[in-house]
Amino acid sequence: MSVLMTTSASREARNVDLFQEEFRRNSDAAIGVFIIRTREVGRCTSAVQDISLTKDDCYYRVWVCNKGWQNYPRPSSFQDASLVDVTKPTGTVEGTIDIGKAFDSICKEAHDGIYVMVHPHHHFEKPLIHQYIKDFVLKAREFDQRLVLIVPDTVKIPIEIEDDLHVMDFRPPSHAELLDCYKQVFEGIDPGSRPDFDDAQIGTIIQNAVGMTWLEFETALSLGIVEMQNLLDGREDKEQHPEDYIKVILKHKTEAIKKTDLLELMDPQPMSDVGGLDLLKGWLEKRAKAYSEEARKYGIEVPKGVLCVGPPGAGKSLFAKAVSSTLLVPLVKFDIGKVFGKFIGESEGRMRQALQMIESLAPCVLLLDEIDKGFGGMSNGGGDGGIGQRVFGQFLTWMQERNNDRYPVFVVMTANNVTGLPPELMRKGRLDEIFAVTFPSEEERIEIIKIHLRKRGHEISDTEIAKVASCTDKFVGAELESIVKDGLLEAYSRKMKAPNGAVIAAQAENMQPLYKAFADRVNAMHEWAKNNAKPASSGMRFEGVSQPKVTGEGLSRPAPGGRMIRRPSLGPKKGGSNLDV
Repeated sequence: MSVLMTTSASREARNVDLFQEEFRRNSDAAIGVFIIRTREVGRCTSAVQDISLTKDDCYYRVWVCNKGWQNYPRPSSFQDASLVDVTKPTGTVEGTIDIGKAFDSICKEAHDGIYVMVHPHHHFEKPLIHQYIKDFVLKAREFDQRLVLIVPDTVKIPIEIEDDLHVMDFRPPSHAELLDCYKQVFEGIDPGSRPDFDDAQIGTIIQNAVGMTWLEFETALSLGIVEMQNLLDGREDKEQHPEDYIKVILKHKTEAIKKTDLLELMDPQPMSDVGGLDLLKGWLEKRAKAYSEEARKYGIEVPKGVLCVGPPGAGKSLFAKAVSSTLLVPLVKFDIGKVFGKFIGESEGRMRQALQMIESLAPCVLLLDEIDKGFGGMSNGGGDGGIGQRVFGQFLTWMQERNNDRYPVFVVMTANNVTGLPPELMRKGRLDEIFAVTFPSEEERIEIIKIHLRKRGHEISDTEIAKVASCTDKFVGAELESIVKDGLLEAYSRKMKAPNGAVIAAQAENMQPLYKAFADRVNAMHEWAKNNAKPASSGMRFEGVSQPKVTGEGLSRPAPGGRMIRRPSLGPKKGGSNLDV
């Protein structure tokens, strides 16, 4: 099933048109200086030049650091404008390589014009540049002159001029624009090498490419075509599949995301690798259908996300990876803890940058793993001078007000401990539901053990697996995987042809599972989940665990409240041990 998370209207929208519309509106309001953040300088300057071509007798100049100001032709000055190549400059303005002289040059102009400066941010700390910008803001009220500063999307604007600049973002190509790129690439190759994909399959490819620049997508498709030849040589059906191109696209996306330490593109996992959790899987299946056009017309809102709570190793992160494969979109992991910086305003800027990049990657699944580590304790205010609260407020505002129709992001949060999480993070409207993912039932343990054996090329009888399941009550999925791996190693060291239930079950005896090691925390989580979350599986039991019986040297009987008191060892007592019994 191909799941297109965006609406048909959003897939038809063009980011260049939206940018130009916003620019014209702000220019008509006599805004004189624009700062445009983008990764696509060429497409951005072309979009601004198109605006200048709609104005009569409007100068258009572009400044680059190695050439200074370059003049571009004005078709209205020629009798036959169709013969003019507006993409090529007609000449340069001498002596304007120095940025101070470049500003001085345009400040003396008395003509209407749009002046574009490419990457002038290296000079932003100079007081002289601050003053030139402030002067140009005043001049733009008298003349129809606009100054456009094109900078990378990570640039920090100096506080001295941030009130004088109007900030805009030139977003990467939209779905429709990437479709143009797709057609352009495949129209240029031999017809026999073109894939015969239908509209839905092409839509899935492009959905995974959203967030890439035109050049990045063009490069990924070109490499996909080359790699496809090698794949087809070793494939019997000689048929191309959309997944082959998607793998190349996601590989390129990974390289782009590596440029920031805030986000990570993760590999999806098939839902067949997730054992149990039948209620959570059924819930997701319904939400996946909510992205269809029929569901939108019926009045179904776009799903926002889910919070999964439970002990570590229960399969919460694995489920997030399976959501990605179900919805056929990339999985992006956001490490909230890396947002916080040491300089004033840095944390807020990094959060803004991360959220902007997440939207540029939409549609996608966003994983916020162990959210209790990043936002735990926010209810108490924290001791960081309010930085944490401001960053948290930014995130809450984005969760509540983001345009999920235009930039659909399905959020999967996981938490091991919810007691420190602020209630406003978990309320309805920001997330769709909260599920408790905890200890699997015996039937689910059997399923999980089968999955891990199958992934490693082994199958044993149901009777043998039942032996393992019967002695692993309250073991989480990660612990079951661990005893399977240890059991395989033990069987291999004994030169057995295949492992059996007894060998794998023996590994459980050597493990201290979480429910014993952290009984108090498990009980607290179960008590919270019983009243505040839905069970993730029909076999889930909301029950606590008994306190483990602790014995050993230096331990006394439990004190009131169940806490063990450790006494220093003074050597063995006469006639026995030093345990106080």
